[in-house]
Amino acid sequence: MTSWSHTAHYHDVLLRAVPRPCPRALDVGCGEGDFARRLSERAGLVVGLDRSPEVIARAEALSEGIGTSAS
Repeated sequence: MTSWSHTAHYHDVLLRAVPRPCPRALDVGCGEGDFARRLSERAGLVVGLDRSPEVIARAEALSEGIGTSAS
């Protein structure tokens, strides 16, 4: 995780709610992809969406080699 945020505080709670198996997941408003990267440990495919192209570029750089997709 790159920094603390109020949203990041709930990552563990959200991850416990992910069904198993989880073939696909969508992270809307993914920011730099912190949650999407954690989610990729439980889901077969994770897609992260954010409205800022600059933030998506940062998320993609941070997620290189992990297998997540940001758009």
